[in-house]
Amino acid sequence: MLSIFTNFKRFMFTSFGLLQLSNIVLKRIRFYFEKGFAQKFLLGIENIFNNGPKKLSNEEKEFLKAWLRKMYLRSNKNEGNYRFHWMLKDSLEIYSSLNGIWYLGPKKAFSWLRENDEVAYNLFNNALTKETKKNNIEELLEYLNGM
Repeated sequence: MLSIFTNFKRFMFTSFGLLQLSNIVLKRIRFYFEKGFAQKFLLGIENIFNNGPKKLSNEEKEFLKAWLRKMYLRSNKNEGNYRFHWMLKDSLEIYSSLNGIWYLGPKKAFSWLRENDEVAYNLFNNALTKETKKNNIEELLEYLNGM
């Protein structure tokens, strides 16, 4: 049961981005684990996670793709830098949504891309470098649009 508690703690810190849990909260959670109260709850979370995120409809996918393209086009106007970086930041999460996988943050997403989609990894990597060029962004958006 203690290993489940350790995994739960790790899950809470990584998946939900919680930076710090007080000792009182951790003691209370450990109590629930030791008494078996939390097992059903954790099994439910594990089941939800293993089933993956909600699958997007074709309309939802097209909306996200259009949003990326619209943000890219708007980035050439007054609020260009803001919209440009917003579009790039959200594109990694949108990639995950389009592929029906959980978005667990940029670090895990890049690790997943490196192992599972080398083309997308290279496109994202090129688009996010300091020396990025306009065509790097357009190639990434075209790839996402093809999903």
